[in-house]
Amino acid sequence: MRIASVLVILLGVISILALRGILGSDTAFSGLSEAEGKSALFGLTALYVLNGFKILAGLLGLLLAGKKSLLTVIMGVILFVAQLWNFFQAGNGAIEIVINIVLLVIPYYYLHNADLRRKHAASLIAGSFFSAPGGARF
Repeated sequence: MRIASVLVILLGVISILALRGILGSDTAFSGLSEAEGKSALFGLTALYVLNGFKILAGLLGLLLAGKKSLLTVIMGVILFVAQLWNFFQAGNGAIEIVINIVLLVIPYYYLHNADLRRKHAASLIAGSFFSAPGGARF
């Protein structure tokens, strides 16, 4: 879970830095009408919020790595669905599709580890609950 959390944090930070780089260029929004500018601003705000959520999910994943947590599973589902939506919004270029496939692996890895951690903790609790005092299991 720790590796997956660090990868999600890195993905969020790198995405925010890439957005900052795009916004820093002088030609990023030249020639846009007012409606197009509002639409672009909404899109950029949504991207910042999503990447901030990635960082938050990664930090919570690090904090809750050794614990049974449904919260990390829910965050993993949200991360995976958001990246899957982005995958279906991708253009027709082969490089863009490959990049989105690679980027889809990171939220899946986070979700998979969060779900495994939750199931493993639940099985440990159930195993200790159903064991007899002498160590025999029912």
